[in-house]
Amino acid sequence: MPRKDVAEIDHASLTNHRILARPDESWPVSAFQLTTPSLPDLVHLNPVPGRPEDLPPLILLAAYKDLAIEDPRYFSLYLDTLGGTEQTDPNNAKAQMELGAQDLRENHPDEAAEHLRHSIKLAPQVAATYEYLSIALQRKNLNDEAIVAIERAVSLEPYNPLYQRVRLQCLMNGKRYSQAQAALNHYLEVFPEDPVARNLQAQLTSLENTDGK
Repeated sequence: MPRKDVAEIDHASLTNHRILARPDESWPVSAFQLTTPSLPDLVHLNPVPGRPEDLPPLILLAAYKDLAIEDPRYFSLYLDTLGGTEQTDPNNAKAQMELGAQDLRENHPDEAAEHLRHSIKLAPQVAATYEYLSIALQRKNLNDEAIVAIERAVSLEPYNPLYQRVRLQCLMNGKRYSQAQAALNHYLEVFPEDPVARNLQAQLTSLENTDGK
């Protein structure tokens, strides 16, 4: 069954169940007319019959974010949806985390930290929020607080290499070299084949030597 990639929310693709007369037979016109006036950029694969097709903003936000990774043209739609979500659902943890992440991309660490702390109050078990908060706090030169935040992310997802690398960077920025070496040793135990590890060790050794002079 030939497949056709589509931009939709369920991360699926259309499967052609027609029996083709020829392998190179073209798709029917109807396959390219699956969008609707309310969803001109997406295909809703499982709408409920008889209900309006308007989707919750958070679902649209997730869809446009995923699509923007592959096609930057969707990023403006992601931002528009994000702005609307801030107005319609200000106490949604996911929306607050996304707002904080966007503030970081725009280099507004104060606003980012505010959104991210709000998100943590609403949903304190999401590791990614602590990682974003750690980055915001580093940019605010609040390194001790940044370490606390990233330690929380690592405790929630101990096998996420990104969080462990961010923790190591925080410790090096704070000149906590013995803790940084311990964190690096642990990183090497968990991810022994990671090629980034040598660069991290070289960076740590260089900082120790420079500060030791």
